[in-house]
Amino acid sequence: LLRDYNKIGPRFYSLLPPAWRPAAREWLREIDQAVGGFLRGQFLIALFLAVYYAIGLSLLRVPLGFLLGILSGLANIVPYMSLFVGVLPATLLAFLDQPSLWRVLWVLVLFESGQLIEGLILGPRIMGRQTGLHPVTVILAILIGGTLMGLWGLLLAVPAAALLRAVFRRWIALQRSRWSEEETEDTVCQGGGTS
Repeated sequence: LLRDYNKIGPRFYSLLPPAWRPAAREWLREIDQAVGGFLRGQFLIALFLAVYYAIGLSLLRVPLGFLLGILSGLANIVPYMSLFVGVLPATLLAFLDQPSLWRVLWVLVLFESGQLIEGLILGPRIMGRQTGLHPVTVILAILIGGTLMGLWGLLLAVPAAALLRAVFRRWIALQRSRWSEEETEDTVCQGGGTS
């Protein structure tokens, strides 16, 4: 797709009737912005978590903590994957290095606090800014997507919400233009009937 991207666009537009092409370009531009914003947002959140976990695990002196923190943070590009990639190995390495339940507890607190920061602060704000969605909409989309479709719902919730927002905005703009046309026609009809 990347290699042939410059050929795909013109071929796609050539299949459409000429009157539809400007509208199709605008729709695809909005969809591209929404999906691109989602991917940029996920990458920013994963980058933050990578730094947070790497510093936290290094301070806790977990063996390979810095590397494990980076890997688990970047794994969060897929939502909540950092828990699977990071928690088990980090707790196991911390316990094997120094068998202490307190140390294991601190590792768990580190990962839980990272997920809370991501879920309550970073996710809604960064995703909202990148996709143009309100933070509450982002949270609701993730909750609904996760409930209905599990992991796939978590992955697709925000892009789907951004896509629905773009479709809804286009539909409202179309309806408003029709309403203004109807008002103009009503005004002309009423003016013509009184003369």
